[in-house]
Amino acid sequence: MYRCFFIILVFLLSAHVQAWSALGHQVICDIAWQQSDQELRQKLSASAKRMGYNTFATACVWADHIRKNSDYDWLKPMHYMNVSRRDGSVSGCAKKGFFASKTPSCVLDAVDYFTERMKDPKLDEKTRDEALLLVGHFIGDLHQPLHVAYADDRGGNSSYRHFKGKKISLHRFWDGEVLTCGQYVRWKTLSQQVLDQEIKVAVGAPKDWADESLLLTRDIYSTKATLITPKDCERWQSLAQRRLYQAGIRLSHWLSANL
Repeated sequence: MYRCFFIILVFLLSAHVQAWSALGHQVICDIAWQQSDQELRQKLSASAKRMGYNTFATACVWADHIRKNSDYDWLKPMHYMNVSRRDGSVSGCAKKGFFASKTPSCVLDAVDYFTERMKDPKLDEKTRDEALLLVGHFIGDLHQPLHVAYADDRGGNSSYRHFKGKKISLHRFWDGEVLTCGQYVRWKTLSQQVLDQEIKVAVGAPKDWADESLLLTRDIYSTKATLITPKDCERWQSLAQRRLYQAGIRLSHWLSANL
């Protein structure tokens, strides 16, 4: 009995931990779904259900769910892009790798690559469904500052901060903790809170979104303090939630133009 309880407890704790990294993607894709017209909503919902998810929002985490599946190892470099600390803007993937493999090697080029695949009638339905979920996920990644960051510290994975008595990587902080400052919030609740802000969004293009993230990354690294205080988190939280809003609105426009 105790062993069974322990297994259930471990599962629940693991799900809670994983939910932080999923939270942002769920909010972005829910905003995109809510901002889309009925015809596009039906397409997104149908694709999500074929992939085994109840909603488009939850389906957008599929790209993280398959990380442990070696068949999809080729996707791993597409969640982020590395830049030099000297760069003032992004310039896409290393072209040598791109042309050698015929697939992208960073998140910026991945958006265009899978956009073409999701609308290619020559591909089977499952391949197009997967491509759609990857577009939703990668546009979300493109708006997370630490996914457009520096190679020398692995996008903030080798830079550490202290937050709420714990030592965590800067990347982990920006992947999830910053969205709620350590409090548990359901994605539907956060999605509505973010939508209520009604921020004016310039649609732009993927390169513009990546350049925005790089600019924010520079701002994040300009703060040398190793302790993230509650006030610090509130300040960054406002910015992070703004990125969720921008990503959701832009994803809706992108899918509307390409599906």
